[in-house]
Amino acid sequence: MKRITVLCWNFERNGADSHIARLRAHERLASLSPHLVLRQEMWGADADGHRVAFELESILGMRGWLGPKSSTAVFADTAVFEPVRTWPDTGPMWVQPPTLLALRYRPAGVESMPLAVASFHLNYGSSANRIAEAEWLSTWADKYQTKHISATGAPWWRYQQLPGAGPSQGPRAAQAGRISGPAAPAAPLLCRPGRSAPDGYAPG
Repeated sequence: MKRITVLCWNFERNGADSHIARLRAHERLASLSPHLVLRQEMWGADADGHRVAFELESILGMRGWLGPKSSTAVFADTAVFEPVRTWPDTGPMWVQPPTLLALRYRPAGVESMPLAVASFHLNYGSSANRIAEAEWLSTWADKYQTKHISATGAPWWRYQQLPGAGPSQGPRAAQAGRISGPAAPAAPLLCRPGRSAPDGYAPG
């Protein structure tokens, strides 16, 4: 059994083009020894061939995934989490699209249930749009992964949710719950209630 550390931070305007501010901020995050970092307001991280995104990967010592419009990102310790898949198409209404991917907790084994991990930033200018965005996020609560292990067997797992969003305050650390061992599927780390996807819609 092991505890994992998840950090969620809306870093205002990604440091406002200040290299020193980004450096100090992410060195602080790295000092907390996170296994997952969920970032919002990653603006400008895709410029110059994703130079800033790679810079943050190097500071954190983690692999990163930058979402559409450089709005959000997920960073993961790949010694702990195995990337399974991404969802580049996250729906039509986003002002700042989320970064969504599935990760498997490596110590739980290859048969363990992956986590659906989301870093998101809801629209601050419209409460109606925020509701729509929150509802759309819940569609990832019923995602499945299928892995054929033999000619006749096709076990499946339901993804567990790990959504993350934070206000423009300081980094939030979550000492996440216990993770199951190799004999059982990985349990959710942080969960929010979900619902089934609307009829006819299956993202990814």
